[in-house]
Amino acid sequence: MSGIPTTPQAMESFLCRNLATYLDIPPAHRIHRDRPLYSQGVDSLTALALQRRLERALRIPVPASALLRENSVSELAAVLADLMRRSTVAQGGGTAAA
Repeated sequence: MSGIPTTPQAMESFLCRNLATYLDIPPAHRIHRDRPLYSQGVDSLTALALQRRLERALRIPVPASALLRENSVSELAAVLADLMRRSTVAQGGGTAAA
């Protein structure tokens, strides 16, 4: 699928672009990839809006807890990349080989 990130690095960039929309921090590279999301202005309302946007864009369920923990962009990207991989495997589109 075109435009859907498939690696943790691509997912980080995707998340930064989407976070910039909600946090009004252009350009996206100003978002720190190693700092917790809450310390960058992600509150519960922002997390809910971001969750919905990510679910539409990635076509997978995104647990709200992943957005509300002390996760950084990098940590969240790894979680989402893993969810994407599991979803692809569950749909028969790939293998679970590591």
